[in-house]
Amino acid sequence: MPAITLPCRRVADESGFRVCNTICLLDDFTPTNGTTRIVPGSHRWRKAPQEELADPQALHPEELLVLGEAGTVVVMNTHAWHGGTANRAARSMGFTPAGTSRRVAPHPGA
Repeated sequence: MPAITLPCRRVADESGFRVCNTICLLDDFTPTNGTTRIVPGSHRWRKAPQEELADPQALHPEELLVLGEAGTVVVMNTHAWHGGTANRAARSMGFTPAGTSRRVAPHPGA
C-alpha cells in the first residue's frame, strides 16, 4: 500500500517525551481511506525514521493501521513513528487532530 512518509522528526531527549496527539474520527477510518499508520513502541527508540529507514514511505514490518468508527478518539505519543496512507476511497475522510505538549520554558507572566 503506498503510504505517506513517516514524517516524525521529534525524538525524545534526555528530559523525555514532549508531545501527545489526539485524532477525533469524524468518519470511519478504514484500510482504504487514508488512515494513519503507526509503529508501536518506536517512540522509545529515540531515532527519527529518516535516520533508520532506507525508504520511510515503505511499509514497516511492525506498523499498524489506526482503524475505527466515526466518534472514536485516538490518543498517541507524537514521538511514535506515524504517517498517513494513500486514500483509495471514492471520497475523503474527516478527522480533527489536536496536540498538547509539556511546557519546556516558563510561560511569560507565570
